[in-house]
Amino acid sequence: MIAIDDREQINELVEYAIRNFPDLHVVTRAVDRHHVYQLWARGCRDIIRETFDSSLRMGRSTLEALGHSRAAGDEVVEVFTEMDRGVMVEAASAYDPAIPAHENRLYRPHPRNARRLGTAVQ
Repeated sequence: MIAIDDREQINELVEYAIRNFPDLHVVTRAVDRHHVYQLWARGCRDIIRETFDSSLRMGRSTLEALGHSRAAGDEVVEVFTEMDRGVMVEAASAYDPAIPAHENRLYRPHPRNARRLGTAVQ
């Protein structure tokens, strides 16, 4: 488990662990979404984003404060989590550190996912 603060130190430790202990299950935190892609490119597959869970809870609380039921909030969180996980894996698989993100056509998210989330809130 890697739970240090510095992005570059996390990257270096992940590289070292995976290169020297290929059967080791590495769990690490990512400081942001782009960092997830960097870790994925290094071979790590169990990546926890720092602010993801708290953001989901805040979103559900906001929906409830706006008058939606707890069940509706839970559904939106579930749909978003599923959609985000799919987009994350797809983008991480297309990530190439040698190509700037804005030039990598495969790295861009798909608009269909935004439409899918919109139907869950209605």
